[in-house]
Amino acid sequence: MKILRLLFLLCLACFIIPFEAKSSVLVCDPFHIDFTKPLEVAKQAVWGNTNLTATTGNGLAESKNCSGNECVETWIKTAAYPMHCKWRTTYATSFNVKLVFASGKTSSLLPPSITSYVRYSPDLKHWSSWIALPNTSSPSKNKTTEPNVFSFNGGIQIPRIASPLYSDWWDKYRKLKGAYASEDEEALVSWILSQDPSFFEKEIPFIGYTQLLFEVTFYGQDSLKGIDIQRITCIGGTCVMPPQDASLQDRSFDSYWNFRALTNTPAFP
Repeated sequence: MKILRLLFLLCLACFIIPFEAKSSVLVCDPFHIDFTKPLEVAKQAVWGNTNLTATTGNGLAESKNCSGNECVETWIKTAAYPMHCKWRTTYATSFNVKLVFASGKTSSLLPPSITSYVRYSPDLKHWSSWIALPNTSSPSKNKTTEPNVFSFNGGIQIPRIASPLYSDWWDKYRKLKGAYASEDEEALVSWILSQDPSFFEKEIPFIGYTQLLFEVTFYGQDSLKGIDIQRITCIGGTCVMPPQDASLQDRSFDSYWNFRALTNTPAFP
């Protein structure tokens, strides 16, 4: 099943890339949020209901004893995850998300109710609207012995109508700085904003960061153990840098987009 899911995501990632893009590298970013490790999870996620507490071994659960069909509603928001890579922007990406609840922990006949969303930003200040991810869950065969897993799969893509203005600025920058200078898109974005500080208020032409949101209803003694996230992205339009220009040599695909509109960006925007 894992192989089938990976093949599905690879197909989805390739499908959502615009046909004119010259894809060269497929990158998979795994993220894991472990609610059984309170000190670590404080840097990875935040939730809106103060009656829920993350504890060692138990995970995220109601801090008082719940029974039957009592429910607690909350939202859970992840940190903002930067995209690959520092020097090249991204226009589409896909997600495979799993929320894992502990087995045999609930006395309720109702499973947790979950909806999942994603949004994107170029600079951690300007954000798209929240976009729903389809629920692709299959019920556990044995709720008393198997973890209750909820799956969400889907992708996001920048519409082509959002790209022309950014492309125009890119052409101007290339003519001003030289052909290879435009291969450093963080520098390009800084230059665009020096000319037009309100640029991202008009349009968001690429994906610099992604953030996930979950709206969850806990029933009975439900306990959320963790969230597993796989983000698959095609990075395209790369080229070979001139060897004589040392400033343009760091083109590692292990680097991440790092442009920020504000110096003191909140951990959970």
